[in-house]
Amino acid sequence: MEDCSPSALSTRELECIKWAANGYSAKEIAYKMSINARTVESHLNHARLKIGARNRVHAAVFAVRKGWI
Repeated sequence: MEDCSPSALSTRELECIKWAANGYSAKEIAYKMSINARTVESHLNHARLKIGARNRVHAAVFAVRKGWI
């Protein structure tokens, strides 16, 4: 998990993590990004798996600590 870079994530995945880190729900993120809430969940899940995070909160904390967002 420590050797990850933000380039490992798509722009949309990183954007979803950014919104999640600011406390937005999948439904709220979907509205802001003009996409479906299921797509948001998919982006968050793919990002989580790519960086080895346990859940979306862990992914958000990791991204903040790394300075990605």
